[in-house]
Amino acid sequence: VNSPNSNDVELQLRKVKAIDCSCWKEWINQREHTFPKHIPASAWAILALAYNQVRPHRSEVDFILKTQNISAGGGWWPVFPSNNNEFASTFATAWSIIALNKLIGDNLLDKDQEDKAVSALKSGQSWLISNREHEKGRWFDYPSSKSGQISLSLSGLAIYSLHQSAKLVNLDVINLDKEWVANLPENIPNAGSCEIPYIWVKGFDGLNQDTFCQLTVPWLIIGTAAIYENVTPFEKLTINSWVDRVILESKITFSDNIAEHWKRSEIIIALRALLGTFI
Repeated sequence: VNSPNSNDVELQLRKVKAIDCSCWKEWINQREHTFPKHIPASAWAILALAYNQVRPHRSEVDFILKTQNISAGGGWWPVFPSNNNEFASTFATAWSIIALNKLIGDNLLDKDQEDKAVSALKSGQSWLISNREHEKGRWFDYPSSKSGQISLSLSGLAIYSLHQSAKLVNLDVINLDKEWVANLPENIPNAGSCEIPYIWVKGFDGLNQDTFCQLTVPWLIIGTAAIYENVTPFEKLTINSWVDRVILESKITFSDNIAEHWKRSEIIIALRALLGTFI
């Protein structure tokens, strides 16, 4: 099977871009204005363009930059555009950081926009670090919401995003890494299991529910692989033993039986992370 080239990727992404904004919606059949703008989906699309060395339109990057909330205690992104701190999202913030980091690192932005992106990335990092569960290596899906819950999958995503962007701005992640290793979970779910927040977000596009299924085991693996080269030899032994358990107890080697294509894709990415071939 031939791999798609950058032109194919750009063409397909432009086909499903929203018609009412320089952004993407959660599903490809939701281009119309009646469906809410989706910040993580827009970050994914921009990241895919960046991985293929395609410069996104300035307006697409502006969508990410302008939907960040940087008021007191800010630096976060919501899943659906909103300025209500209750809906500050670890999921949206982490993916926005990952997308901006790739754009900056690969010199895919004009200088004026790059300066804004660096500032946004730093604010996002600060928000993630200050809103974690200290000494536990964990993040809530919605840290400011009474309905927020600790999420293993989003914790893996958060630690991965901070590691991906650490070198760009000289971020010290040693303490975060130690927290992560010290709190590797004992109970391992099935490789296809996911966490869904079911949070209702009141924003500029009305009231919408965040029902995204975030796979747990793959993002625990990806987050752990991200820190591996940054930890002590003893901590590496701890990680090695834990990964052996994860592979056995999650039944990840039987993932070809999982029906959903996207789940199998994320599992492959996690396995590539273990092999050191996913960046």
